Amino acid sequence: MVKSEYLAPPLQLLANICVVLYLIQNADHLVLCLGCFWIRTKQITPVPNLEASAGGEGGNIEAGALGLNKGYFPKVLVQIPMCNEIEVYQQSIAVVYNLDWSRSNILIQVLDDSDDAVTRAMIREEVGRWNHNGVNIVYRHRELRQGYKAGNLKSAMSCNYVRDYEFIWWAQDNEEVGLVQARWSFVNKDENLLTRLQYINLCFHFEVEQQVNGVFLNFFGFNGTAEEGCQEGLLLPPFRRHHRLPPGYLAC
Repeated sequence: MVKSEYLAPPLQLLANICVVLYLIQNADHLVLCLGCFWIRTKQITPVPNLEASAGGEGGNIEAGALGLNKGYFPKVLVQIPMCNEIEVYQQSIAVVYNLDWSRSNILIQVLDDSDDAVTRAMIREEVGRWNHNGVNIVYRHRELRQGYKAGNLKSAMSCNYVRDYEFIWWAQDNEEVGLVQARWSFVNKDENLLTRLQYINLCFHFEVEQQVNGVFLNFFGFNGTAEEGCQEGLLLPPFRRHHRLPPGYLAC
């Protein structure tokens, strides 16, 4: 048997480390909450580009509402990576189709990494149905699944037609902006206790963590999806590596 004098010290050390990490995490959350309170008190909000958002005199009304001059819509590529997601593939495609953007200047890539033949056939059929209705959408499947979702996105960026798609419109007047994090939520948040707890955690991430870090540090961690970026930004380190390429972005 192992003597207590040999076993107790390392266990006590691990327990002390856990306590310290717990205190650090709680201190971080407290600082973030105070920062959120300060933002709400001072009513700190992003400052829009008024010249761009005006839409120009005589410009297109829809373009003015979007902050685009004279009805100019940059070409935008929307990538939908999925793998055996038979429950949500129809909804994902439909949501992207309803984006408030010029139909002729948007291309939807459905990047299917599914290893189930039936699922692949269903997704391909769904893409074909939308394509038959005039939607600019393509289906792409990889035989070698390298890099998981990030590798799937990076692989699709190598298509020749991708180079025809330009910068995200939020950043067209600011060359320093390379990535934009959009908010997302669960579609089944009220299904059970677990989904409700996940929704609460996600709300804290968006409402507190990203907001405070974005305002005071000009930097925050991405939540893993609903990100929009430009090719120039994604080609720079650290996004070249598969495991660092933010999954689920709208690339342009």
